[in-house]
Amino acid sequence: MHLYFFLKLRRAFRPGRAVSILIGLNLVLLIFSPVAARMATREMILPWAYPLSYAAYFWLAFLFLFCATAFFMDSGRGVLWLARKLRRRKSRKIKIHARPAFLIPAVVAMLVCVYGYHEAHDIQVEHIEIPTQKLTERIRIAQISDVHLGVTVREDHLGNILAAVRKARPDMLVATGDIVDADDGFIEGLHQPFQSISPRLGKYAVLGNHEFIWSEKTSLDFLAKAGFKVLRSSSVPVGDKLLVVGVDDPAARYYTGVPEADERRLLTPLPQDRFILFLKHRPVVDPTASGLFDLQLSGHSHKGQIFPFSILTWFYYPRHAGKLHLVDGSLLYVNRGAGTWGPPIRFLAPPEVTIIDLVPQAPLGRR
Repeated sequence: MHLYFFLKLRRAFRPGRAVSILIGLNLVLLIFSPVAARMATREMILPWAYPLSYAAYFWLAFLFLFCATAFFMDSGRGVLWLARKLRRRKSRKIKIHARPAFLIPAVVAMLVCVYGYHEAHDIQVEHIEIPTQKLTERIRIAQISDVHLGVTVREDHLGNILAAVRKARPDMLVATGDIVDADDGFIEGLHQPFQSISPRLGKYAVLGNHEFIWSEKTSLDFLAKAGFKVLRSSSVPVGDKLLVVGVDDPAARYYTGVPEADERRLLTPLPQDRFILFLKHRPVVDPTASGLFDLQLSGHSHKGQIFPFSILTWFYYPRHAGKLHLVDGSLLYVNRGAGTWGPPIRFLAPPEVTIIDLVPQAPLGRR
């Protein structure tokens, strides 16, 4: 992407050799800026971590959007050229001069970054109602996922997320991974806002990949202080009609050596007359476990976070956000995430708090 940007810029403005070398050196530094920001965060270099992270991640977002727009324009010109060749007839040639071909993507990228920063802070509340014959009372569940508390997601954004949760007055709060995305120094005290939320049926969480990338212990300590019961290939009864089950993200095996959870083995012994709520970070349904749970809540994909990256996440996770999916008798809902990873920007993938109402439904013969 940096080379593509450099070639576009050079063709547009034709700088001299010395200026080209200077621009090239700066772009080389920018290539490594996200790595430098991550290192500053990991090594707790507090004065530098914040500005480095914001600068590096905003540049990364701008560059991605610039390249996506420029590639779209170049592809369009290529398609028109090919169409003329196939038709074997002369038509008016569409030509975009080098300078507009650079400036248009640059302006589009800047505008999307500005808008995307606003969208990333505009929490959307998604309501879902699920009828079930397994419950005798209505239960409201609030789901949060992928908050990524750390350098770029701080107290103000967490406050907006939890305000949406409080307003819904849920009976239960669940967190489906990647709540934490930094070491102790960057998340100190951020557990306290969670303590003011005490749903009558409790708070439950599972670990996502980022909790392992930074520190399993730090993540577990944070979630415990925040009042969550962390489910790790385990289940907990909630009343006499509901079971909450949770597993670690598969990334655990790279950091802890613990093998990936055997979901079928975990779910098979559970009583099927209870409503089984399955918490799992990644939006993937194990085919051997389908039908052994009623509802799986997941996150992870962020719906791509920044369009058109969402197209790539859709290929990798076809069920990647926003609606209920029926998979062999089990339901899956994928939360878009409430925070951001990397660039503090979202575009066409607004942050989300999900409110799920489980509604008792009488058997057909009793209606």
